[in-house]
Amino acid sequence: MIDLETSALTQLTRYDEEIQTRANNQSRQPVWSPDGTQLIYVMRWGMEYQLWKMNAADGSGKTRLVYTVPTVSDYLPAWSPDGTFILFSQANLDLTSPSVLMRLNIGMQRAERVLPASAPVVDVSFSPDGFWIAYESTDTNNQDVYLFNLLTGQKVRLTTSPNVEFDPAWRP
Repeated sequence: MIDLETSALTQLTRYDEEIQTRANNQSRQPVWSPDGTQLIYVMRWGMEYQLWKMNAADGSGKTRLVYTVPTVSDYLPAWSPDGTFILFSQANLDLTSPSVLMRLNIGMQRAERVLPASAPVVDVSFSPDGFWIAYESTDTNNQDVYLFNLLTGQKVRLTTSPNVEFDPAWRP
């Protein structure tokens, strides 16, 4: 973490002999909680990608958020604007299977699928009101950006060009 006023750096993840017993461990994809006090991040532990949470101020309080099964990876978390749940993508260990969208209510240990597994869902971005998500998916012909209403289940395809569209984001 970098303090923009002082340029001071704070290292939040460190080598931990207990955790670092597997090869190829990495921490990535940090996401701030809406109140700025916590971070959710993805830790690659051996072959698995797992979701972890820590205190944003100093990296303390590291806890694994969800543990599904050792044959899947959880990645690309997005925190809901009200801070009550996160959405994330889940795929096989090496991330080659189509990703499904999962929801984890904060404080729970079990996640549930949000959308049917008919098409992959990755890179979720919440609308400011938290009712819609934008995401990337494919219809097997092209990768496009979609919208999904979390309350009604309405799905809208936003792009249809032959180009690959990805990394959707909401304008503030």
